[in-house]
Amino acid sequence: MIVETGVQTIVRPFQTILSWCLTVGLFIAGTVCFIASINSEVAPYFGWLLSLVALWFVVLVHETGHAVSAAANGWRVAVFVAGPLGFHVENREFAYVPRTKRLELAGYVLPYPSSCEVWTRKRAICISAGGPAASALFTIALAILAFLWAGREKNVGLYDPSLIAAGLAIFSLAITVGTLLPAPAGKHPSDGQSIARLVRTPEAEWRKTRSIIRLAALAKHKLRLRDLPLWMLEDARTQAKGMHELEQAVAALTIGIVLDSAPVEKQSARQLIDEYRRMNGESAWLSCCDAYLAAVWENDPDRGRTVLWKTPVDDDLKPLRFAAEAAVKAREGSATQAKQLLTEMRSAIGHRSAFTDPTFNDIERQVEAIMLNPT
Repeated sequence: MIVETGVQTIVRPFQTILSWCLTVGLFIAGTVCFIASINSEVAPYFGWLLSLVALWFVVLVHETGHAVSAAANGWRVAVFVAGPLGFHVENREFAYVPRTKRLELAGYVLPYPSSCEVWTRKRAICISAGGPAASALFTIALAILAFLWAGREKNVGLYDPSLIAAGLAIFSLAITVGTLLPAPAGKHPSDGQSIARLVRTPEAEWRKTRSIIRLAALAKHKLRLRDLPLWMLEDARTQAKGMHELEQAVAALTIGIVLDSAPVEKQSARQLIDEYRRMNGESAWLSCCDAYLAAVWENDPDRGRTVLWKTPVDDDLKPLRFAAEAAVKAREGSATQAKQLLTEMRSAIGHRSAFTDPTFNDIERQVEAIMLNPT
């Protein structure tokens, strides 16, 4: 095992360099085809523009392959992103998704199983392979078209369709290769790595963490907590028994779901928070949940002020921290400060995601209602 790990450590950088050089080389070759396809003096300008459109299109084909494979295997798609264009399927929201807010450079699809029956490793592998398979088929189809059109007379003054088809084929091949070879260290794993990991991971080990990992991903990508699949939460709870970190994660998700319900069951939420504190101690996240519950639903600004986390928090927790303090300020009658904190809350959410957060939209409305009637 130690030898294998050492070999991987040595070989991995060379694999990454090879993948990068091959992919970039293919993109350059494709761009040359697009520039050469324009029979005009402005070919370089239109060629570059055409290459950008073509790149987005081959990415769209790749991500559509993942989405179609997910649907065919009984899974649902929560988020679909191709290049800078994204659609949150569950929240019915389109968004511009900059590179800094994408899981991967080109795009990504976030699927999840519709039931426990369709959650198998075989189906998960099929979904991961759906993107590269679509790209490979698209490459073959375009290569055939380029070959068939190559012998035809060019449309003088317009464009050469065979070169456009060739450029698309080369771009699609680059996507196929790039998503199968290993991603750089620290980046989101490629489709090829995901498939290999699914194949290598023992069934029992995979089942233990699959639900909590998928639930965390859905929550991170703005599927509101109360809409998370409850059967998946129960599966995570069952698999987490005897494993403290997993039990802690499931308990935290349960608290989030209860606090996101409409209306919040105050007694249940209080019991869950107190039990979590007894089992796991104090934390910034827990104190923010406690302060929010106290201020919004228990009408207890004194407790909210007492338990509110006083020191800086990481970026992921900033929206909840601002929301909790805004609720406390609103209950105390400080409407101006509450409005400023809500502005900071929205800014923190926008900094982390291109999509809006329905949960925090509700929180904002709750705080604004408190500002009108603090008592």
